[in-house]
Amino acid sequence: MSREILIGGKRMAEVVIRNEADAWKLLNAAVEGTITDFGEVRFEGWPRLNIHLDGDDLHANLPSRYLPALQEYQESIQRVYSYVKYKDYGLRRIKDAERKQLELAFEVEEGSTQIIADIKDALQAVANVMTGMTGKQKATVICVLGLMISSNVAWTHWLETKEKISQTTAQQSVAAELIELNKNQNETSLEQMKILSDAVSGSRYGRVTFGSVGDAHGRLVNSMDDEDELIVGSARLPGAQLKEVTATPRERSENYSAAGAASLFSADSSVQGGFVIGVRMDDGEVFYAKIEDNRLTDDEVRVVRDAIFSKRPIWVHIEGKLKHQKVKDAFIRSARDLTGTERSRLAAR
Repeated sequence: MSREILIGGKRMAEVVIRNEADAWKLLNAAVEGTITDFGEVRFEGWPRLNIHLDGDDLHANLPSRYLPALQEYQESIQRVYSYVKYKDYGLRRIKDAERKQLELAFEVEEGSTQIIADIKDALQAVANVMTGMTGKQKATVICVLGLMISSNVAWTHWLETKEKISQTTAQQSVAAELIELNKNQNETSLEQMKILSDAVSGSRYGRVTFGSVGDAHGRLVNSMDDEDELIVGSARLPGAQLKEVTATPRERSENYSAAGAASLFSADSSVQGGFVIGVRMDDGEVFYAKIEDNRLTDDEVRVVRDAIFSKRPIWVHIEGKLKHQKVKDAFIRSARDLTGTERSRLAAR
């Protein structure tokens, strides 16, 4: 993909993704902010869903307990499609013709059951409706979606994330085993996990896409018998252990942290102990964040005040909670003017 990838502000007419390495390269460019815009996206041979299972009744057979999980993988792509096209994270707006475009055909191979599906056409359908999005947003959606479904490294990152939420101890961790195996087989795996983590934490599109496929992963784990094994690379992960380390209450919120360019559009000083600011992050996320009394320096307060009146973006660091993919209970921890380089990069998007 070296000819087609858009790096360093140069606009290209088409991005072609032929393999997982291409996807990681493009996602890294999005994370680093060296990608601005591109036109068409085309997939050649990538990605493919490949779920490898082993168990007493899992030999070229697919027990019905796994069917809802496969449906969930298809719906995970449909939800992202709806979010990109209709700004609605759900399935109700998708038309019958669109559902057909996003339909997956699953194959079951002999031996220990391998469930395979070519998803490049469905991913192409998502890419085709990414009008009005920046190059960074486009790259984040297609790469996170494809990697989450097809990559062992991305699967490991999801599992590690679930373990952290459930506060799994190191002795219980199955992600640690996968990480160690990945390190032995792929020396760039830790770097790739960091790229994915930054892409998800730094973009609402990344979080929505990661969460949608993550729901499918969770449905797959919950479909397993305790004695079934999920094979990820060379690791065999028992169903009982996977269910234990990924079980978290659905209503539990996750931490949110973001730093980058943002526009501020309102201020409410009627709240106790500070005031509330309307925030529109560079990736389009909109929410309200509190500034606590005496939290910011006088210079930071000036930057915030000027940003509200001038409508010019500034750099902010936000921390809060994610509930149902929305930012809640957020606080502005620091603020400053954008540097000349940051302003130029923002203007080029």
